[in-house]
Amino acid sequence: MNKNIAALVAATVFTTQAMAAVTLDLSGDYVRIGVSDYGTIGSKGTVSPGILYDNSGTGTFNTAYDYLTPGSPFEGFGITLTTGGVTTNYHNNNTGIQNITGGVLTDYSGVAHNGTTFDNRAVWTGSTTNFDLAHDYRFNNNQKLVDITTVLTAKADLTNLYFGRFTDPDARAAAGDSSATLNALGFGDIPSNQVVFSEAPVSKYALGLN
Repeated sequence: MNKNIAALVAATVFTTQAMAAVTLDLSGDYVRIGVSDYGTIGSKGTVSPGILYDNSGTGTFNTAYDYLTPGSPFEGFGITLTTGGVTTNYHNNNTGIQNITGGVLTDYSGVAHNGTTFDNRAVWTGSTTNFDLAHDYRFNNNQKLVDITTVLTAKADLTNLYFGRFTDPDARAAAGDSSATLNALGFGDIPSNQVVFSEAPVSKYALGLN
């Protein structure tokens, strides 16, 4: 694997249990990301930071090498469910599409939240008539990845419930890089249904979603 790699680790939890900002800039030694009040990664559209990485661990981030903001940046999540015989789709992304509106973004960097503390942390909460949703974005300064924990709390009887997270990275760190990336499922001992990687064709900058 090329040394120029940032990884997003997404853990999704479905449960029935039950300070706002517009965007937040979370920056550690290796990773810097924006988080928006859409509930998505990135500072909306082509505004940096989207996703930045510094392999030297010195917190020196070149916004020209952003994984997310060049070209047509795209990061978000989708939910499909059925209740009362009606199937509904929800979709939020960093370009401005919001089926879940009125979300609240809170900075918990360096303070305890749900019993744990991280150097860099943003929590987005949103709600619909069918569920409450929370995305917890977090990483410590010395980490090379971002952990995302998603909790969906049902407010009605739901069936056929699906959740997905997606990104269309356009890392352009060298001449010849473009919106086209080399994509692969799985890596080493990690099964193909648990991780997807995209790699810029020239710079070999890679992004993983697990």
